[in-house]
Amino acid sequence: MSSDLYTILRALKQFVLCAVAVALVSTLLFIDIIWLHNAVKEVSLTEIAQETLLGLSALIFFRLAQRHPQWRYGFVLLGGFLLTMLIRELDGVFDLIVHGCWVYFALLVTVLCLLGAARNMASTLSGLACFVRSRSYGIMLCALLCILLFSRLMGMHQIWENVLLDGYVRTAKNVVEEGTELFGYTLCFIASLQFMRALARR
Repeated sequence: MSSDLYTILRALKQFVLCAVAVALVSTLLFIDIIWLHNAVKEVSLTEIAQETLLGLSALIFFRLAQRHPQWRYGFVLLGGFLLTMLIRELDGVFDLIVHGCWVYFALLVTVLCLLGAARNMASTLSGLACFVRSRSYGIMLCALLCILLFSRLMGMHQIWENVLLDGYVRTAKNVVEEGTELFGYTLCFIASLQFMRALARR
């Protein structure tokens, strides 16, 4: 088998696996809406999946930081960024302590990660550069744009009020926004997993 054909078949295999992963995760949205009739609220399969995928992604980078000391603090910074996103997603849980206290936990993680990164600048820059040079960076970039920007724009109630007019219901907005976020978090996990596998093959 020629190397070109092998490369193409490997890429096709990756596409199929990613497509299956996205399809399986997306079924949770259908279960929430069609079977559970819960309108994708704070406690839903969709929200739980989002938080699980984000938590696993952060855990992968912290694990990589432990395994690769030469890139440790770059990976800690990446893991810390994902962890602060997770804390924001879990704001409802933190509200059980004190309303809005998720901000303080997120700030604590941010400060700790930034301090570690600043004190070990060579490791930080090497780790970040290692990730940016990888094939996973493009997927992660798309994931973050989907989560942090596109889902927010698609979740603007002004859009849906003007589209649905008198038929506006918040559930329609929630489904689109949360579904887009779920897709982004799935890409985020795929990128993290792919990066971990790439490093393991070095």
